Amino acid sequence: MALRETLTAGWETPNWLTKALWPLSQVYRGAYELNRLSYQVGLRAVYRPPVPLIVVGNLTVGGTGKTPLVVHIVQLLKAQGLRVGIISRGYHSRATDFPLLVDDTTDVRLAGDEPSLLARRTGVPIVIGPNRRADIERLVANGDLDVIVSDDGLQHHALARDVDVCLIDQTRPSHNTYLLPAGPYRESPARQAHLDFLIHHIGPNSKTSGFTMQLVPDMLTAVASSNTAVPPSSGRIHAVAGIGNPQRFFRTCEQLGFTVIPHAFPDHYQFTAADIDFGADAVVLMTEKDAVKCDKIADHRHWYVPVSAQLSSGFDHALLDRLSCINNS
Repeated sequence: MALRETLTAGWETPNWLTKALWPLSQVYRGAYELNRLSYQVGLRAVYRPPVPLIVVGNLTVGGTGKTPLVVHIVQLLKAQGLRVGIISRGYHSRATDFPLLVDDTTDVRLAGDEPSLLARRTGVPIVIGPNRRADIERLVANGDLDVIVSDDGLQHHALARDVDVCLIDQTRPSHNTYLLPAGPYRESPARQAHLDFLIHHIGPNSKTSGFTMQLVPDMLTAVASSNTAVPPSSGRIHAVAGIGNPQRFFRTCEQLGFTVIPHAFPDHYQFTAADIDFGADAVVLMTEKDAVKCDKIADHRHWYVPVSAQLSSGFDHALLDRLSCINNS
């Protein structure tokens, strides 16, 4: 097994490599806590946005289903008549000039795959860039807003927020609670007790206390806009996933009734035509996040599976109540 595979396997169940890296995780913990403390005691400035800010993030690295949750929250706020904007780091963006305002016409190579998906699904203004204060100032300058949603940034202590929403992935349970690099945690799991909203991403037959989220697949959609073929409903397909947790997508395809030939790629992978060509008659299913990067190289064989976040009863009302209290304070 390659070293990287040994490490990622150890992030689920500790092995010799993650145990050997444990001293480095203590160095990481010390550096992280010093950084957090420097903001807490006022040694470093904390920026407070001019409108309420909701941060949606996670405690671990890897895909937890955060993007569909951001879409759900933005659509919920829009349904209340609120003017919403999004900020995002824009990982793997090839832009050179930040902050960058993104909409559904922005080249995905500049925007990055997740901001492109968010722009298409939500229709709200999005700004990406490494400086979150600059991102917010650019977003606010673009037009009046009532609330901003930050895609990730739970560990960004330089940014004051009004609501923390943290997603925990229980579809891929981990028995390793070490911090990076010996484990998957960006910060101590004890942070859970101090968050406003903790949401557990669960599978179809799982149950847990508190707020939960499930990803519900929708009808298959053509990747290429020129594709007018009828989508497949069963049979043997090639499943392509360049996301943090590709196995979850492969399971979804199986639950939809397909016989899956899996093809896992690194998260945020930039596909070429050869990557998604498995023969003249080979049907290919991919995630929506991958589809935004493949619309120019796809044909009648290529389809994506849209998913929507289904939240447990009470979350929407609780979040809106929290925002109402902030606005009235």
